[in-house]
Amino acid sequence: MSESFAAQFMSPDEKQAMIARDPQSAQALTNAPRVGFAHNCYAGGLGMFFQKTIKNTVLEKLLDTAWQGFLKYRCAGNSTAYRAAKKDPEAVFQYDDPFLALLNRVMKQSIRENHTDNDAARKQQLMRQATDVALTLFNEDVYYRARMKQHLADIIAALAEHPELLDLTPAEAKNIARWNDADQR
Repeated sequence: MSESFAAQFMSPDEKQAMIARDPQSAQALTNAPRVGFAHNCYAGGLGMFFQKTIKNTVLEKLLDTAWQGFLKYRCAGNSTAYRAAKKDPEAVFQYDDPFLALLNRVMKQSIRENHTDNDAARKQQLMRQATDVALTLFNEDVYYRARMKQHLADIIAALAEHPELLDLTPAEAKNIARWNDADQR
């Protein structure tokens, strides 16, 4: 495990003091994948900042604002279309490009099947909005669409060489078993 950026600037005493205050924060000292948050999201200042400010406020509001903008954009400024779009956004985010249509279908189906915990509605909305924003950008701008296709080709080629990287770790499998409905798998 490599040392995190922050850990490089901390003395051994500072690291010990941080862990003493919040044992979970030991994860913040490396770049390893997190099993829980690096900082306790219920009791620690940094954890609460990440959970409430970054995730629940900044990220969700940013995505919602961008998504609302793309919804208006896709309605070509027509207020009647926009009112109808708000009732049925799936009708708005359709793509004639077979590649984008495939990504849209697969992503939305995966979101429905894999975000099934007790906060599923909010999480599914967040993920659908992220999908709609990204795919609309790719649909509207050939620059990003071409590069996204190249990025995906590069990722697929790299994963073809290392398919084991897609295997769930025991902690990831436990997370899915804990938060997803058992009948979804």
